[in-house]
Amino acid sequence: MKLCDSKLIFSGLSGTRTNTVSFSCLTRLRNGQLLSTARLGSGKDTADGNIGIWRSDDNGQKWSDVLMPLTTSFEGKNGCLRTGCVTELSNGRLLMSCAWVDRSVEGRALYNNKTGGLCEMFPVISYSDDGGCTWSPLQRVDLFPVALPSALTGPTLVLSDGGIACQFESQKTWDSAEPIYNISAFKVSYDEGDTWPEYVQIAGRLGGDTVCWDQRIAQFPSGKMINLFWSYNTVTNTDQTIHMSVSNEWSRNWSKPIDTGIVGQIACPVVMSELHVIMLYVRRDKKRQILARQSFDGGKTWDVSSEVIIYNQAQDYDDSSNLFDAMNQWSYGHPFGIKLSDHEIAMVYYAGKGSYTSLNFCKIYFKA
Repeated sequence: MKLCDSKLIFSGLSGTRTNTVSFSCLTRLRNGQLLSTARLGSGKDTADGNIGIWRSDDNGQKWSDVLMPLTTSFEGKNGCLRTGCVTELSNGRLLMSCAWVDRSVEGRALYNNKTGGLCEMFPVISYSDDGGCTWSPLQRVDLFPVALPSALTGPTLVLSDGGIACQFESQKTWDSAEPIYNISAFKVSYDEGDTWPEYVQIAGRLGGDTVCWDQRIAQFPSGKMINLFWSYNTVTNTDQTIHMSVSNEWSRNWSKPIDTGIVGQIACPVVMSELHVIMLYVRRDKKRQILARQSFDGGKTWDVSSEVIIYNQAQDYDDSSNLFDAMNQWSYGHPFGIKLSDHEIAMVYYAGKGSYTSLNFCKIYFKA
């Protein structure tokens, strides 16, 4: 694989509400346009976060100015938007899934670094009927029977049976003293998001004190899906190796997550064919990198010789023994990729120094 066509989509503006870029995503519309989204804020997890949208009409060579069309207050509460991902539905309508976070308690951090709990949060959706220029008011995704807080983990998925699936993970409340847990799941709608009658649980604990979280899902041509997880031991406070689960062709039954043997945190699969998958993943240990690696057997094994480095970061923060403090310090990550052709993918990620970060785009070429 070869890294090419690196571009800067957007650079944070110091001292403003767009100083920090994070939580990036990318989609390609059927008309060929690329839409990239990311969270913008004065800091990584500040209460003023909102979603920016950028458009490219030439496969990523040039990008539009940022569009920020969404209002962050919701149901009478002050809040922020932490993640935003666009999906093109079968009729050409665009659906943007976002993570809405309740920031009505002044001074409350997103994460409680003493308990590991989160502010109340849940997925919301908005629609565009004009190609992403204007968007409808936010509406809540019904997550029953799952309790809040529940964080969005990626774009709404178009399933092989015609339904759409909102993917999320459920965690514990901000001041709860119970042990940290995580449930990865999705809700399914058959009416473009008006109702969400079906619940599918994908993963929970691996066993013992290890959780699988930050799921990233991609779909094979057959309709089967692959899911990659950051796994973490909540007692020793240490990262485990990246884990993987696969579904049947209807995406309702999922295998128990298995160890890929790859050291890393968040990992995004990009499906090229029924057997060819590219993993984009983040390391935040001694190697502070974003990398890509290929599998030629549907994810059963990952070819270390195919690995390429997307991004290297010099240390610009002190390592923290508290995961929730560290999350607010990390200034690179969240790679997200899409297939452009049989021999190339496009991807976005955020990177920078301290609270000043940018949204970056690149392509990876390889032999078909």
